[in-house]
Amino acid sequence: MNAERRSRWPRGGRIFLAGQAVSLLGDGLAFLAIPLLVLELSRNPLASALSAASVTIGNLLVGLPAGALVDRFDPLRVLMTMDLVRALLFGALYVFAEAGLLTVALILTVGVITGVCAVFFETALVVAVKDMFAASGLIRANSFIELANQASLVLGPAAVAAFAATVGLKIALLINALTFAVSLLSLAAVWRVVPRRDMPASRPGLRQLSRDVQEGFRYLISVRVLVILTAVQMVVNLCLAVEKLIFFYARDSLRLTSSAVSVVVALEEWGASWAP
Repeated sequence: MNAERRSRWPRGGRIFLAGQAVSLLGDGLAFLAIPLLVLELSRNPLASALSAASVTIGNLLVGLPAGALVDRFDPLRVLMTMDLVRALLFGALYVFAEAGLLTVALILTVGVITGVCAVFFETALVVAVKDMFAASGLIRANSFIELANQASLVLGPAAVAAFAATVGLKIALLINALTFAVSLLSLAAVWRVVPRRDMPASRPGLRQLSRDVQEGFRYLISVRVLVILTAVQMVVNLCLAVEKLIFFYARDSLRLTSSAVSVVVALEEWGASWAP
């Protein structure tokens, strides 16, 4: 049975997935550490909400053309580039924090850039996983990544609570940078074994990219079911966006410590993960 399971995984598959699990844990750390750092510098609820919604903002900025752009490049190169950029940005943010030069504007800027990187990374990850895993292995790989993602939303805030109570929130920035570095190393380790797509000798320009995006948008609005699902999802996301203020109200209105806020968020995510 074990031999059969191993045969379903391509060479380097475990290294690839382990690196992504570590990277997702870093995302879980940043999910809470960034808004709490903002609240240490400002009592502005808007700044707190924006810092907690970096990936959402990234989707608004590049969500539409991300697929068309990623399709023009080697997905593994995209993954490695996004990991490198995020590792450098969070590492720099940690250095600024240690030097006492951290500002709300700097945190928000890094948050938006890393949010954009996350959109491209997640888009390329879907393609890379599909290229690397096949048949039942693909289902198991996607299940593993989703499980790691859900676990990171619980373990990340729990780790932030421990940091806030001991060494401080700033260390979460360094650890987050290191998790992206680990992901980058795992991708480099499987570079030679991941199946590669035949890329065109010359890539279409911006005009062709614009046409591709418009064509995709026209297809979206031409399918009634997709329009309805998109509208419903927009309303749901708008309602769920209220939870981004939980950091502000718990820290500012209820006067909870960073550790207590972290515990509240961890329990919230744990309860959400068990919801039907």
